[in-house]
Amino acid sequence: MIYQLLLTLLLLPAPPGKKVITGNIITDKPQTYSTAALQLLLKDKGKVVGKTVTDNQGNFTYSFPGSTPPQVDVLYSSLGISANAYLKTVDLTAASDTVRITLVLPAPVQQDAAGKTLCPKCNKSDETRVILNSGIAPKVTKIVEKNGKVTFSPIVGNIYYMGSCMGTTMDPGWHCNRDNIFF
Repeated sequence: MIYQLLLTLLLLPAPPGKKVITGNIITDKPQTYSTAALQLLLKDKGKVVGKTVTDNQGNFTYSFPGSTPPQVDVLYSSLGISANAYLKTVDLTAASDTVRITLVLPAPVQQDAAGKTLCPKCNKSDETRVILNSGIAPKVTKIVEKNGKVTFSPIVGNIYYMGSCMGTTMDPGWHCNRDNIFF
């Protein structure tokens, strides 16, 4: 009964003037990746503009309360996951009020001709780093800027040191320094 109600709600058209994203998350590795109760974050230029949660089958719906950005990055999070992980950038400029999408978990990771991992957002490999859960105290690089300001980065060489003492199978494995996303 509840699933029929959810399906009906997913198929209803959006109220006039409101933009709605609806869809589902799928995985070919259900023993490793759960699509239930994932929090989806919608970001515009790095700022969270919306949140929703998947149901037991990985379905979700989000209705923008006001103005809609031209595109949003969709990231997922869940209890125990060390960082919000990028899934896809969604174009919201379509004429339809409802944008239907299917997201794949984990997001496919591709490599360039040299065998380096490509960022799924910028499609470049020069700023991607593998993530290592290094324990309670992560390694860091000290950065002294021209103005004398000192900052620290969790990137040492080609490794992004997460600092988490343990990870889950749903944790992202890569970081893009250019886009500042985990995937």
